[in-house]
Amino acid sequence: MTDDPDLPTLQLPIEVEPLGDDLVVVILRGDVDLSEAGELRAVVNDACTGPHRTVAVDLAAVHFIGSTGMGVLVEVHQRLTDEGRHLLVVNPSEAIQQAFAIAGLDHVFEGGPPS
Repeated sequence: MTDDPDLPTLQLPIEVEPLGDDLVVVILRGDVDLSEAGELRAVVNDACTGPHRTVAVDLAAVHFIGSTGMGVLVEVHQRLTDEGRHLLVVNPSEAIQQAFAIAGLDHVFEGGPPS
């Protein structure tokens, strides 16, 4: 990242890694709460604009995800499903899995193998 003062400072460390023509992985780190949800939405939506049939969101380094962050994932899941594409939520910690279960989302997202 450059030190350009005109670029926004990212609050949520996010990496986007295209893996071939069919898969892009969005790697999140830290906590995803209300203040980071807009940033998450923008980055994931940008990742969805490519030709990839599958978008994977890697939560291995996420310690907390709030309801707003979960809502972003639900929005993306629905949009991709409507387009005949897939959202994979991979590597959630046990705490994140429990949060999804409490929110009733544990059966909504497709998962993938741990990395």
